[in-house]
Amino acid sequence: MNWTAEPILVDGVGFACWNIKNNQMTNSYPDYGGERKYHENLACPRGQVGIGIFGRAGTAIDALGLVCGPMQVAETPPPPPPPPPPPPNGQMTCRVVAAVDVCPTTDGCDDKTRIGVLEAIGRVTVFERRGVWHKVRISAGEGFVFSSDAPGDFKSLDDCR
Repeated sequence: MNWTAEPILVDGVGFACWNIKNNQMTNSYPDYGGERKYHENLACPRGQVGIGIFGRAGTAIDALGLVCGPMQVAETPPPPPPPPPPPPNGQMTCRVVAAVDVCPTTDGCDDKTRIGVLEAIGRVTVFERRGVWHKVRISAGEGFVFSSDAPGDFKSLDDCR
């Protein structure tokens, strides 16, 4: 770099980018600024890439630098798992989105007549559907749970397939 009595100010910034997938370089040169007097390239050492810039300025930018760091290639995420196989005999599985009483009939139930509670954890197999009532099996036995898609109604099951 040539040092003179006159201050050296930054009059433009350009970038060269390297695409690691196709090994191509892309240059971006400034098309603005003042008269170009000095040209200095900032490059990172082999195995490192530019991860930031720093500088100094008063009324004008009078220093600019490149922050280098190790090249890190993001790992490709694993593919999503395949969907579970469909249940046999036209049954379906549903995601349980709200805890719901399991009743012995489609007439509903209360604390004395309910078989148990289907908790909002995971999926459940639905063996039969009668309108808004869905026949399920829990550890305490088989029964019906209520789930409606109508606006304002209680929905305990979703994503049935």
